[in-house]
Amino acid sequence: MSKPVRVLLFIAGLLVFVIATGKLTNTLVISKASSGANEPGMKTGSWILASNLVRPRTFTFIVFNSSSIEEKRMNRVYRVIGMPGDTIEIKLGNTYLNGRYIDDDILLNHMYTVSIGEFNKMDEIINFGEGEYYSSMFSRDSVMLFTNKKLLDRFGVSGNRPISLPEREESFIESVWGRKWNKDNFGPVVVPAEMYFVLGDNRDNAQDSRYLGFINHADYRCTVFW
Repeated sequence: MSKPVRVLLFIAGLLVFVIATGKLTNTLVISKASSGANEPGMKTGSWILASNLVRPRTFTFIVFNSSSIEEKRMNRVYRVIGMPGDTIEIKLGNTYLNGRYIDDDILLNHMYTVSIGEFNKMDEIINFGEGEYYSSMFSRDSVMLFTNKKLLDRFGVSGNRPISLPEREESFIESVWGRKWNKDNFGPVVVPAEMYFVLGDNRDNAQDSRYLGFINHADYRCTVFW
């Protein structure tokens, strides 16, 4: 075996060792975004690098282990909105951190209702994937689309964003928090010590802390850095 081949095999073995060790210790986790819950900030199918050597901060994505509302244990990735001591509140779909409106700090997706004609115009260029849109419950001539205001403005589309009123109840949220809140009207809550409050960038398509509760630091794995 020639020397260059031995060097390549050594480098390949070293990489396998580093990746395997990193995964076991959470010092280096290489993963793929498996859902659209964090669109557009984290594209479905995109690769991410994460490490527990990077400390969680407000607005960073973290990987954690949690049970869903269906009681399935799994790793999840969401953006930290509240650190210990922070106050989180959502009013008519607007998010507030310690009393400050923060939704303009991040490009967020919401559910918008657009006409079929407007949707087709966008779809010719964007080519929306399965799960990004649904037939509208409001009209046969419209589509419910997970997107953002920036993209709508780019195409000159005037989408309507349905927002839940405070009196609308969501049983899943009530079962977790014991309060008659919904996804668009939530809190205020104060994040306890050793906990995080996380939200998906795709606000209307994410099983985040509104449905999971606070995320315990004991369930934290690592912080996304790329």
